[in-house]
Amino acid sequence: MTIDEICKERIKPSATFLNTTAAGCVVAGIITPMATLLLGLASARVTVLGGTVLVCALGPISAGLHWLARRVLRRIRQ
Repeated sequence: MTIDEICKERIKPSATFLNTTAAGCVVAGIITPMATLLLGLASARVTVLGGTVLVCALGPISAGLHWLARRVLRRIRQ
C-alpha cells in the first residue's frame, strides 16, 4: 500500500464513527420517544413536550454529525 492509500484507510473509521453516532442520536432522540408515546409506555416523565424537545435537540445534532462524516469522506477524493 502506498502512503496515500494508508491515509485514505485511516479516514474511513472516523467517518464511520461520526455516522454511527448520528444514527444513535436519531434512535435516542426521535425513534425511542415516538415509540414510547405510540405504544402507550409513556410515564409522567415522558410527554409529548419532552419528546418534542428531544427531537428538536438531537435532530439537528444528528444531521450535523452526518454532514461532518460526509465532509471527512470528501478528503478521500483529494
